[in-house]
Amino acid sequence: MSGLKKIKTGSLKNQIFRKIVLTAFVILLSFGALLTISLYYTNIKLAKSIIEQKNLAINYLVRSHFIKLKNYVETLSRINAIRNAIYLDKKAKNQVLEIYKALKESDKDINYIYSGYKDGSILINNWTPPKNFDPRLRPWYITAVKSYPKTSGGIPYREIKTKEWLVSISKALIDDNGEISGVVSIDSSAENIAYNLQKKTKGFKTIQSYIINKKGKILINRNKNLIGQKIINVVNKPEIFKKSNGTFSVKIQGKEKIAYYSKLEDLNWIVLTIMDKNEILFLILKKILIAIVIAIFISLIIGWWLANVLSKKFLKPIFMLKGRVDAIVKGCEICCSDYNYPENEIGEIALSIEKLTENELFKKNVELQSVNKELEIMSITDSLTCLFNRRKLYEKLIDEFNRAKRYNTNFSVILFDIDDFKKINDTYGHLKGDDVLREIANIVLKSIRKTDVAARWGGEEFLIVCPETTLEQAKMIAEKLRREIECYDFSIPQKVTISAGVFQYSGEKSINDLLNKLDQKLYQAKKSGKNKVVF
Repeated sequence: MSGLKKIKTGSLKNQIFRKIVLTAFVILLSFGALLTISLYYTNIKLAKSIIEQKNLAINYLVRSHFIKLKNYVETLSRINAIRNAIYLDKKAKNQVLEIYKALKESDKDINYIYSGYKDGSILINNWTPPKNFDPRLRPWYITAVKSYPKTSGGIPYREIKTKEWLVSISKALIDDNGEISGVVSIDSSAENIAYNLQKKTKGFKTIQSYIINKKGKILINRNKNLIGQKIINVVNKPEIFKKSNGTFSVKIQGKEKIAYYSKLEDLNWIVLTIMDKNEILFLILKKILIAIVIAIFISLIIGWWLANVLSKKFLKPIFMLKGRVDAIVKGCEICCSDYNYPENEIGEIALSIEKLTENELFKKNVELQSVNKELEIMSITDSLTCLFNRRKLYEKLIDEFNRAKRYNTNFSVILFDIDDFKKINDTYGHLKGDDVLREIANIVLKSIRKTDVAARWGGEEFLIVCPETTLEQAKMIAEKLRREIECYDFSIPQKVTISAGVFQYSGEKSINDLLNKLDQKLYQAKKSGKNKVVF
């Protein structure tokens, strides 16, 4: 017996444990390899989706900001007093300045409104032109004349006093003789747009965006040193912007990048969003390392568990046998003037002129009231669907929120989104997509109650505020609307459906809290198969 090799207790158990762990690890590693491939393509797809969403969000922001200003400029260019200002007296010119003042005060996005004329004069509030200033030599004037009959696509410049970056949108004025009499222009700050370009996307630090004009010049970017430079200095691929939108890969300063661009056709601008490919690879590597750590941990747990199970079922008898043998061998067992004219020909002429002036002034006041009314409607209406816009509905939402909070009343909100709207645009074109949006807006107006207020919330999203309405009542309204749209014969040869979220005010601390909860309901409707109402 003394010549036999001594067997260590538990050595067999340790060998089984190691082999089980190794086998489990190999199996999990194989699944890990498949998971790695899946993670790579999933994250690449996710990254492209994120930069596309970021790009389209900026596209919408820029469109809503500058298209509004473009509409203002086009409206102003049709006003007789502005078109023919160089032929009018000082009173008429002052009325033009009053129009500019009223419009500027009504919209905080406007920095300056002015018009320059072919005689070298300029009409502008609160600004004195320097000596020898000639508006006809300014880029905004020259560009607008060259762009006629279209509105200029926007010119970036830096304000001399504040050093703030502004973008000028202008259009040539045509007098009653059919000749170019001057240019009307609106300047707006690019800082708000640049601020949104600076916002970081959660989980991605290298995403950055550029606003470019049709000549390839950078108009807006978070790096102010790049403004005014050619985008070709950053992205050496001029041919990529031929389509209306697209994704491409490019190498910048030796780094691989993924990029997405979309065009603002109305402004002849391009929104370009770029992200480092290495950042995606880093995230993939991080997830792979986590997966490996989890695989090792699971392998150890499985190994420990199986080893214990096998020990109890197979090894324990062996150990017991060994113990008995030892015992036998040794012998022990785990957010008005009052002046009167003379009564003669001069007085009569003066009275006639005064009366004529009063009549003209009345006409101008009527015109001004009409313009103000039109501008007011424009400021609260979505130009495509003729529903209220997001700004107007948000005001209504604030009123309902405060009223419900003060008087302890009910109100509900419905947020719905057109299912697969991008496919509709891709298949039938954006004009058909616009037709679908208009048709859905008409269905909404026919389906909701007189007390309900509907608006285009953004893109293909619509929001309905239902005062004095319980969740159950709002659900019935949403479900009715869903069925009406599903059964409607649209102008495109396919069915159109919506997904909707419904939420009743229940004491939320803020409107953002309420909207976040409503957005979650819409997300659930989308995730659970679309063409549904979730409440």
